[in-house]
Amino acid sequence: MKLKSFLLLTAIIYLPFGLMMLLFPLELFGFYGFELNEAGAILGRVVGAAIIGLGLVNYFARNEDLPSQAIRAVLIGNMVYHLIDLVTVGIPTIEGVVNAWTWSFVGLHLVLSLGFGYFLLKK
Repeated sequence: MKLKSFLLLTAIIYLPFGLMMLLFPLELFGFYGFELNEAGAILGRVVGAAIIGLGLVNYFARNEDLPSQAIRAVLIGNMVYHLIDLVTVGIPTIEGVVNAWTWSFVGLHLVLSLGFGYFLLKK
């Protein structure tokens, strides 16, 4: 897969999830077993806004080529996000704090962190 296609794919993944978190945080997080009250929904919306922003960064960066500093920054930022979220979501998933659907997030974070790492290492 080419970098341009990968960044477009991540934007396509991020934007709907971010929008759902922004508009329907209680329902979306509830589906995955997270128990949010109204105050927690505010935090869910903040996360949704950040993911929408990250999706837009990836979308607009898709025409950049390695080894530009800008694209390296986009790749590093995305990889760090996915590695941190892999641990943040992975631990409660393993411990059974959330439901089995959350394994989809764990898998997605693993695959995407590997993808961003691949493009960082690609010469």
